[in-house]
Amino acid sequence: METIELIYGVLVGYGFLFLVIFVISIPCMLTLMMYLKIEKWIKARKELMERVRAMPEMFDELQKTIYMLDTRIRRQEELRRR
Repeated sequence: METIELIYGVLVGYGFLFLVIFVISIPCMLTLMMYLKIEKWIKARKELMERVRAMPEMFDELQKTIYMLDTRIRRQEELRRR
């Protein structure tokens, strides 16, 4: 009878260990992983918003550069015609 009680105690102990490891820790790990993903998404969104805000300035710089190059080409063409 003591052997059966010992085996039963071991099984209950391992069952509790299984419960703690798999039933409780896995949702905790999944929650942590989701938190990290959400944090990563927020960081990526902030970076994207910063880039979008910088786009008009970059567009203005590109327009100025294109205008300068266009005027140089026109001047060179005028000099060739003379």
